[in-house]
Amino acid sequence: FAGSIYNLAILAGWSLTTLMLQSHDITQRDCVLKKAEIKYIRPGLSDISATAHLSEEAIQTCLHNLTKQQRTSVDYQIEVHADNSRIAKLYAEFVIK
Repeated sequence: FAGSIYNLAILAGWSLTTLMLQSHDITQRDCVLKKAEIKYIRPGLSDISATAHLSEEAIQTCLHNLTKQQRTSVDYQIEVHADNSRIAKLYAEFVIK
């Protein structure tokens, strides 16, 4: 089930990036995964959830870069949890173009 954990983490990062763009009325851009690396910490034996965070500073940098150039990237550390403990951590870079 490692693939499910990986895909959930990727979806969390992609979703947050897409929602951030939509909330700033940026609809003509695509968000794609450039690279990702995952570290599995322990098995997930129950329902899993993923958490992605993007600081206000990172959002403003991303928006500024999009006004100056055709593409920019966003880096994430996304955590996946089960039973209130971390079971995996994904490092991902998404490109907005």
